[in-house]
Amino acid sequence: KHNNQTEQEQPQEQGRSHHGDNGVSPQSVAFASGLAATVAVVHAVCVKPGANHVVCVDDVYGGTQRYFRQIAAPQQGVQFSFVDLSGDDECAVERRLRDTLRPGETRMVWIETPTNPMMKLIDVRNVVRVVEQVCTGA
Repeated sequence: KHNNQTEQEQPQEQGRSHHGDNGVSPQSVAFASGLAATVAVVHAVCVKPGANHVVCVDDVYGGTQRYFRQIAAPQQGVQFSFVDLSGDDECAVERRLRDTLRPGETRMVWIETPTNPMMKLIDVRNVVRVVEQVCTGA
């Protein structure tokens, strides 16, 4: 599938959509699969000395969970905490998230909504608000 029309035209089209007709955006990246994108993000954000903790929703796509648990954690030293971030009780969700975040160590919060396979819904705004308060003191 290398050197096909989609591979050649996608970055140019994406660049045009963000920057007009002047061409390719340096921020434009495409992946062949969701798991390829997941691996790239984890490597870019978390595979570093020191702060390498990730909070992940507990009901995450099976391939992502296996990658996190069987490859990224043991082979690259990324630490994962899986937590239920769903539910109507905003205070309970906030408490679980606050208990799981590690200021200075948590590099990323991984959310999928609706989750797969249980279709749990995550209040993304609430999660962002809590992460900002806990990890940046905002």
